[in-house]
Amino acid sequence: DVRANIAYDVRGNLVFPAAAVGVVMNTTTRKQTFSHAHAHDLLCLAAHPSGQVVATAQVGNKSPIHIWKTIDGERVATIFPPHGAATLNLAFSADGRFLASVGADEEHTVCVHEWETNPQTTNVVDYLRGPHFAGTMVATEKFGRNPPYVMKYNPTDGRLVIGGKLTL
Repeated sequence: DVRANIAYDVRGNLVFPAAAVGVVMNTTTRKQTFSHAHAHDLLCLAAHPSGQVVATAQVGNKSPIHIWKTIDGERVATIFPPHGAATLNLAFSADGRFLASVGADEEHTVCVHEWETNPQTTNVVDYLRGPHFAGTMVATEKFGRNPPYVMKYNPTDGRLVIGGKLTL
């Protein structure tokens, strides 16, 4: 079950998931570039305010969130949130410093990560190479048992807003 999985990058290209692949498509030429950072189907996508990177998350227990460049699909960060089954929603703060994630665990744990921290030179994901950021979790809270449907940062005051079945 996926929601809100389409965005525009800084160049006006469409960014969307297709199975386990992140796709960036020029709508004029139909030329596509790809991110192959994930091993399983993507569930959610969030565009950074700069439009230069996006965050995507996949199905599966202890699955990673990858942040990658839309220009070439290159990964710049990998975060392993404590969500258990999967990450359902992602949202960048208005200044792009923080990435929020909400999990498919029973209490729908919400985590806020300062994603451009904790530089790594080794990889825990065998099929990915190169230096990247691993992020730092700066806050966590339980959303509750009702499933979350949408998550966004309020552009006016910076608060994180999550909406779900009978819950806001």
